[in-house]
Order: sequence, then structure tokens, then C-alpha cells
Amino acid sequence: MYVLADTKLGVEVLARPEYPDVTSTYYDLIFVRSDSNITSVKDMRGKRFAFVDRSTTAGFLLPIEYFHKMGIKNYQSYLKEIYYTGTHEDAVYDVLNRKADIGAAKNTVFERLASADIRITTEVRIIERSPDVPESGLAVRKDLDSAIKEKLKKSLFEMDKTAEGQRILREFVAREFIETRDEDYGPVYKYLREINLDPQTFDISKQ
Repeated sequence: MYVLADTKLGVEVLARPEYPDVTSTYYDLIFVRSDSNITSVKDMRGKRFAFVDRSTTAGFLLPIEYFHKMGIKNYQSYLKEIYYTGTHEDAVYDVLNRKADIGAAKNTVFERLASADIRITTEVRIIERSPDVPESGLAVRKDLDSAIKEKLKKSLFEMDKTAEGQRILREFVAREFIETRDEDYGPVYKYLREINLDPQTFDISKQ
């Protein structure tokens, strides 16, 4: 999560990828098995929820903001159990394989898995979608020499203009890199304020 890195380490974001569909954002999905009777937050009481990691926006912050928006101030006591899968992929498969009742993951990962595994399309049902937030960006130390920052940005912004750069972008599933600033992450800062989470004191290692 860029916001945590910025607050704790004092970094500066330079660029983020733009995808082939000309988007440079993503969103969180909350999902259940297709045969689950869970359709809304009221049905989640006493269920098992698979988060990804406390350092992720889609796998932790946005689901917590969802509970807050729905009036659930203490999601931990509202749910029977929470745990962290470590990856977005595992959150999807834990729900598919009935290890968890509910899961949350980044839409781009969910869609990639669904395109390769028809079981996810037919056996997993999306019940909530968060607002869009900016894609993860490349960040450097704020005190890094400005000439180096400019060289990094030039290399990224011109990557799509060479055959080798285009090959790398295809592997990255991106069409190009675009300039990114701290203010682009305003929505994430807003969500943190809404749930009273201070990124300066937030302990990502607490599970």
C-alpha cells in the first residue's frame, strides 16, 4: 500500500501502469460461493472471512471500509473468524474450496484467475464492489537525486516506444506507464480517515 510506505518511510510515487483497457485503477471485490446464502452484510454475521494481508488496499483496507460504511464498527466480533491468506489468489481459492465463507481480493487478480479457471466463474459469486482506487505505483525515496528520478520516469514513460519495452509491458499486462502523484491516492487517505486508521501507527505485522 503506497499510503503506508509514504507515511512510514517518506517515499515519492513516480508512475503507475495503465492497462490495455486504458484504466490505471482497480477495485476490491467481496465474494462468496455461488451456493452460499450470503447476499449482504447482515448475512456475514458469524461467518469466516478471508482477507489477504493488512498491508494491502484491496485485500484489507477496502473491505474494512465496507464494514464501516455498513455500520459494522467492530468487524472482528461481528464475524466468527478472520484470517489472512497472504495472496489475493489464495483468498479466491479459499472461498472456492470452502475454507472461508467470504473473501476479498483485487479485481484484476480475480478476473485473471476466472479467465483461466471456469470454476471461479461458475462457483464464486461477487456480492460487493468497492469504488476505484489508483493502481499500485513505483515509489522512491524522496531524497533520491532528482536526475535519477527523471531518468527513471523517462525510461518508464518511453517503454512503449521500443520493441523490447513493449515485450516487457505485455508480460506486465500493461500498455504503458503514466505519471502519478501523491494526490492521486486521495481516496485511499480518505478511507483511512473514515475508519480512524492512522497509517503512522498502523502495525501491518499484527495478524
